[in-house]
Amino acid sequence: MIGYEGEFSPEQPSVGDEVILGTRAIEYNSFFALREFWLTDLDHKHEYARIKAMFVMMNLEKRRLMRIPNELITPYKSTLNKRLAQLKAPSKLPDDFQEKEYQVRYFDIDLNHHVNNARYFDWMLDPLGAEFLRTHYPAYLTIKYENEVKEESTVQSRVHIDRDGDQVKTIHEIWSHGELCTMAEMTWNHI
Repeated sequence: MIGYEGEFSPEQPSVGDEVILGTRAIEYNSFFALREFWLTDLDHKHEYARIKAMFVMMNLEKRRLMRIPNELITPYKSTLNKRLAQLKAPSKLPDDFQEKEYQVRYFDIDLNHHVNNARYFDWMLDPLGAEFLRTHYPAYLTIKYENEVKEESTVQSRVHIDRDGDQVKTIHEIWSHGELCTMAEMTWNHI
């Protein structure tokens, strides 16, 4: 996974609600595949979220991109395009940001020996604080993964908060060993 872009409805399911999670392959080329995910109620009358995700195939020994084998792509019947639709790039982090440091732990690592994508969200959202997270809901997200965070590393989570009335935009970066690893931008609405 190298990136996500998505929108979230203000109305979200509650504990115990039954939902439908859908997905489809949109398009691909030799190295990248674009996939879409959505979450709806059982009647498909309300869409809670719609997210596009860009995937790559990685050679785990060499830690580099590799061609996606045809046998993995063919069953999904997606469209072959030399140039895939691009996900929106996050805004650049301004100079006035807050920073918080985290240590990568053993349980942050997935089976491919890199940090699980969910951990990046923890690092990005934690510096916003409990009060902010209790009083805001995400409306839009774009995230781009640039470089892997390695086991036993220390990461710096940087965030800039831009308030404009009830809407808030946050810009995030994750750094490790002086290298930009992930950047994201989120738009939030006040509850």
